[in-house]
Amino acid sequence: MSRKNIVAIVALVSLAMLPALWIFARIAVPPLSEIAAETSGGRIGPWYFTWALIWLAGISAVLVAWLAYASRDVA
Repeated sequence: MSRKNIVAIVALVSLAMLPALWIFARIAVPPLSEIAAETSGGRIGPWYFTWALIWLAGISAVLVAWLAYASRDVA
C-alpha cells in the first residue's frame, strides 16, 4: 500500500469519526435543562467538562485530517 493511500485512509477515518462522536454525545450526555433542574447539584461542572472534551475531540479529528491531507505530497 502506498503512502498516499495510507494518508487518505487516515484522513477519511478521522473525518468519519465526527458523526459517531456527535451521535454518541447526543445520546449519552443529558441536556443542560435536565442537569440544571436537579436539586442535588454538583453536576454542571462535569457536564461542561464533558462537552469541552467532545468539542476538543471534534476539533482534533478535523486537525488530524487536515494534517494528513497537507502531508500527502511530502516525500
